[in-house]
Amino acid sequence: MKIKIPIALKTIGFITIAISFAKILGFVREIVFANFYGAGIVADAFVVSSRLPLIFFDFALGTAVLSSFIPVFSDILHKENKKKAFEFANNFFNIILVLSVVITAIVLIFAKQFILLMAPQLADVPLAVSLLYILFPTFIFTALAYVCVGILQTLDEFNIPAIISVVSNIIVIAYLLLFNQYFGIYGIAWAISIGWFMQIIIQIPSLIKKGFKWQPVFNLKDKNLITVAKMALPILISSWVQPLCIVINTRYASYLAGGTIASLGYANRLYILLTGVFSFAITNYIFPKMSKASSEENWNEYNKILNKSLISIIAIMLPITVFTMVLAEPLIKILFFRGEFDMASVHSTATALFYYSFGMIALGVNEILNKALFAKKQTKLAMWGAIVGIAANITMLIICHSLGTLDIARLALSVAVGSNANMLFLLSTQIRFANTD
Repeated sequence: MKIKIPIALKTIGFITIAISFAKILGFVREIVFANFYGAGIVADAFVVSSRLPLIFFDFALGTAVLSSFIPVFSDILHKENKKKAFEFANNFFNIILVLSVVITAIVLIFAKQFILLMAPQLADVPLAVSLLYILFPTFIFTALAYVCVGILQTLDEFNIPAIISVVSNIIVIAYLLLFNQYFGIYGIAWAISIGWFMQIIIQIPSLIKKGFKWQPVFNLKDKNLITVAKMALPILISSWVQPLCIVINTRYASYLAGGTIASLGYANRLYILLTGVFSFAITNYIFPKMSKASSEENWNEYNKILNKSLISIIAIMLPITVFTMVLAEPLIKILFFRGEFDMASVHSTATALFYYSFGMIALGVNEILNKALFAKKQTKLAMWGAIVGIAANITMLIICHSLGTLDIARLALSVAVGSNANMLFLLSTQIRFANTD
């Protein structure tokens, strides 16, 4: 007897596998990088310069690209027609292109100032600035890749968007293994830029297959674009918890021993890997579905999806959190202890990972609750949750700094505190409004 597997289960399964593979490759990239550069001055400079385009993306566009675009695009698709939806998508794509180019130009003009803003006491500022000139254009590629992802996911194509990071990570790993000895740290920056550009290229065949073709549409007065803009600011602020906490912690870390920034970076990558594989797989699948349910005012379906998602993420993340806390140092030692990555680096990175792990469940829950609010266009509630989380992180850092107890452990713990404060606010809001639909 042939067993039929539900399409939803197949899709989530593929997304989980693809995202897992992509994140594992991303972490392999970190391991290989650590082997060559350890947790020292050069690594610190690279971490700061490579984080800036991603942080700017999170601050300027970030989650809003998908979370404000998908519900509106979905509405047009289901309430009007595909032609109107594609016209809006083209307009959105072109405006994001222009906006990202302008932001990139501004950052490159003031590159040194942005590096110093990020890490005032960075040991090698000139190196970080030089790397930023190569790396920051990835901001443009990231923004456009995310718009393409939003179009495909709304059109029920989840497989290609799920694998785009695999390609970029393979490019960087190949460079590190084959060419790093010839071109060094600057070559890594070029490999990352090429990798992000390829994330756009590999989505083009699927977009064409779905009937989407690029058109030179540019209309700032489009009513649908105005709807997106109104949704975008609260969504952006709601997504600032992680990137703003990273910026704040990087600034504080620059005052500590050399290599602290890199150690926090390695720990954060593993923390996001362990948390993100499942939460991103779930939310990538449920968000278009919840947006559709919301646009149809099918609240029973909406709540059913939300409740199942929350139960799933908590059940998955609880054992992972315990595993990470118990085995933080052996895990870091197995993964990183080679080449330039010595035992001092192992200890500092493991310490950061242990304290980051207090926020694992919260990070997964927040990802789902934010998407649930975005699907209902209740973006201001998500925004206030983010503000609560950021305030909690900053408060803890100020207290530790004033008491003279600030170290890598408390830097990582402050991020976890922020995530948990955000989660508590969102959960209380969800409970409060559970019976209003």
